[in-house]
Parts: sequence; C-alpha cells; structure tokens
Amino acid sequence: MVNLLKDQDWSKKMKYIVTIEETCSQDFVVEADNIDEAKDIAIERYDLGDFILDDPCVTEKLMSVRNDSNEEECTDWFEF
Repeated sequence: MVNLLKDQDWSKKMKYIVTIEETCSQDFVVEADNIDEAKDIAIERYDLGDFILDDPCVTEKLMSVRNDSNEEECTDWFEF
C-alpha cells in the first residue's frame, strides 16, 4: 500500500472535508403475532435500549469529499 501521507508539504495543500458513513447491521429476534406488531415491538425495544448493536457487521461504507472553501467542488457519495 502506498503511503500518501509521507513527505507531504501541508502548508501548500487545500483543505477538504471527508465524510464517511458506515451502515451496520445485526439481527434480533422478536416474537409477535404479525409483522406490524414485530416492527412496533422492535422500535420500542430499540428506544428502550434493549437492542444495541454490540457486534455489528459493517454492510456498506460510503464516502463524500468536498472542498472546504468551495462547496461546489464535491464528489457524489461513493462506496469504498
């Protein structure tokens, strides 16, 4: 892997804002009479702190980059 940070002259570089978004998921079991009740129970248990992603699996990583001084210069979200 190439070290892009090596020997950089930071005084001449422009500043960019890099935003990273990760989507994590974990399965939980809910017992209910139907799918709507299962959804309602899951939301309630999540809000109460019963469902916490303790061993989440990252299923998607997205990144966007924009110029700190020129907001028109930016990338679309892309997967990396």
